[in-house]
Amino acid sequence: MKIILQGDVVKLGKAGETKEVSDGFARNYLFPRGLAVIHTGGTARLIEARRTVLAKKRELATRQTDQLKADIEKQELSFSVNVDDRGELYGSITKGQIVKALRANAITLPADAKIELNSPLKALGVFNVPLRLPYDVTAQVRVTLVASGASSTK
Repeated sequence: MKIILQGDVVKLGKAGETKEVSDGFARNYLFPRGLAVIHTGGTARLIEARRTVLAKKRELATRQTDQLKADIEKQELSFSVNVDDRGELYGSITKGQIVKALRANAITLPADAKIELNSPLKALGVFNVPLRLPYDVTAQVRVTLVASGASSTK
């Protein structure tokens, strides 16, 4: 089935693109969510008229995401953690704690942003944690874990 995407669909395409998909995928996933319409002459003309508007919106959103990336990469998050006598952490630093620390520094992540942390941080040191932002933008936030009582800077 030939469809026109109304919104961005991961691993399929961006809004305004024409794609060939299976009938079931279109009927059961794309159409109910308003992500696509059937490709006809009329819908193609309407989408073409909206394409310039979508391009301008995408350009503005991309600039805002690039600014957010710059703001995130300026951040250096420092966590003071409890360690035992061997220097091992009693807990870990999770994605949620990283998000809270960013919010405390006036950085609000969009709802579709993902912190790409495979497992919680469980060792002292400096880590570069990747954040996947909208519009295929990836930022790195620097996270430092220091033992409680050690001097830390923010």
